[in-house]
Amino acid sequence: MAQIRKSPARPRRSQHSRQIDKLLADNAPRLMDRAIRWALAGDVQTLRVLMPMIYKPPKHSLATISTPVDIRVGTLDEIRQSIERIAQAVGRQDLGLEEGDALTAMLSRIHDSMASAELDSVLKKLNEIEEGQKAGARIGAAGGPQSNLNGSTPRWGNFKH
Repeated sequence: MAQIRKSPARPRRSQHSRQIDKLLADNAPRLMDRAIRWALAGDVQTLRVLMPMIYKPPKHSLATISTPVDIRVGTLDEIRQSIERIAQAVGRQDLGLEEGDALTAMLSRIHDSMASAELDSVLKKLNEIEEGQKAGARIGAAGGPQSNLNGSTPRWGNFKH
């Protein structure tokens, strides 16, 4: 009967991978210089292989946008007005169609997000009011405080004077 070989807790090549990573990190400037020389000499494949190992671009970068349009995103009305100003700027050719489209799409997403949050807030308040009314109805039905016709001091139901 054949024996089943258990896999080791650590992959076999992990130690080698760490050593290679350390070697690359320690020699990155020299490797970069050599890769650049080879690429300038016509060996683009070497540059393609080495660049991801040597240079890792940041995952997120900030974008700076310079527009001839005043863009404000404080309220839903400000966002709508900003979208209108973008459309006017595109019409005047102060802003390119692609830039206008990208800005409008971004502002629309912000608008939808803010409108959704505002709607959630209103629905939450309505639910709280409804729960309060239901609780008040339960208190009144169970002998809780009830107001007189003139709205003055409450009197208790099921309680004999």
